[in-house]
Amino acid sequence: MTDYTNTDKYQLKEAKFFKCDLHCHTCLDARWKGKKISKDYTKEDFAKEFVAFCRRQKLDAIALTDHNFVNDPKDSVLESLCTEAKKLEQEGYELTIFPGFELTTYEGKTGIQLHCILPADTSTSTASEILASACKLEASNRFDGDDPKARYQPR
Repeated sequence: MTDYTNTDKYQLKEAKFFKCDLHCHTCLDARWKGKKISKDYTKEDFAKEFVAFCRRQKLDAIALTDHNFVNDPKDSVLESLCTEAKKLEQEGYELTIFPGFELTTYEGKTGIQLHCILPADTSTSTASEILASACKLEASNRFDGDDPKARYQPR
């Protein structure tokens, strides 16, 4: 039997802890209470405010988990958020952004919420395909996270 306690090979040299929020919603979520995208408030405006908030909170990573929804790539704020986060790298702040979604089902008395967090380099198109596949929907068939009838219902 190998004695793992007596060799440097198996000793932990250091630990690194990350401050993360793996349940973030954006202005595109049906339940979002803040400003919505409009002609006067762009995706870039949202991204600047959101990333600045993450910086103030000293977050190292976030996961975007809007309810029952992955945006069409042309509508997504993911690219704007990543662009804004990249700008702050020059100032020494790094923020990893994981795309994903929160899926609400009719299982149980009040439903079950499942969080799907994807690798940081996952495109919005791929995330949309994963959501559609999980729900057996066409990729273009979106549903509103506030409408209880729109929840995924297992077959």
